[in-house]
Amino acid sequence: MRLRTLQSDGVGRRGGPCSLRRREAGYRWTESPYTRINVYNPVATAASRPRRREKSSAIPTRFTPSELARLERGRALLGLRSRSAFIRQAVLGKLVELEGAGITEIREVSMEEATKLVDRYLSKNPGTHYVSELIERLGLEPRIAFAAAQTLIDDGRARLGRD
Repeated sequence: MRLRTLQSDGVGRRGGPCSLRRREAGYRWTESPYTRINVYNPVATAASRPRRREKSSAIPTRFTPSELARLERGRALLGLRSRSAFIRQAVLGKLVELEGAGITEIREVSMEEATKLVDRYLSKNPGTHYVSELIERLGLEPRIAFAAAQTLIDDGRARLGRD
């Protein structure tokens, strides 16, 4: 059984300001027979049961001594308790950044199909559009997208916009 001792400054004594919080958290006040200090022992209640967390996995990673020193400095600057917490925070931050970044998936289409896609996009979304927007939204290869836009301009179905 794990014993939690009280602070020596009297905070948390029986009936003190911390007493109610400890009682609500599932601890019962007793006096330790070994040290004669007041301690709180865990009591099996619904409040003290561990919450079910999502199952996690460990991923072993190797670092050189210089990388480890940099990692330790970063951990200290952020005030994190462990290297694992620092690595976890860095990886999760990178994932958020990656998920927020616009990754364009380029698909291979013929010139005729690209022209139809661009024409359909421009008819559904009137206004001024850059070819880079067409590349991102339609997933066209840049060379084909510029050629399709030029074909539409030459045919008179689109015109060059002026800002």
